[in-house]
Amino acid sequence: MPGLGGRSMTYPQGHILGGTSSMNGLAYTRGSSDDYDRYAELTDDDGWSWDNIQKYLRKNERWTQPADHHNTTGEFDPSVHGFHGINAVSLPGFVYSFDHRVIQATSELPEFPFNLDMNSGNQIGIGSLF
Repeated sequence: MPGLGGRSMTYPQGHILGGTSSMNGLAYTRGSSDDYDRYAELTDDDGWSWDNIQKYLRKNERWTQPADHHNTTGEFDPSVHGFHGINAVSLPGFVYSFDHRVIQATSELPEFPFNLDMNSGNQIGIGSLF
């Protein structure tokens, strides 16, 4: 590939029944705290506020280790996750060889800040996605 300096890169394609739609990924995000606070304001129901809905989100969530069981230290914030619910949530297993470069770029380029956990209510920045 000329744009990659002559290197090649694997690009998954759906050569199966259903095409590429059969290879969908799934990401778990709670959304922005601002959205929940706006729901609370619009419905005049403080139960929808970010702070008040957290206990229900965590009650539903069951944090599980990634498939490859790699050390997840510094990849997510355990204080914003549940560990005993029915909805299994994890980080991707089998990280890509360039992941560390993407995270390193967040310390070098201020317009792309590092975000430890997208489920903290603040979704601005670059970090791991569940």
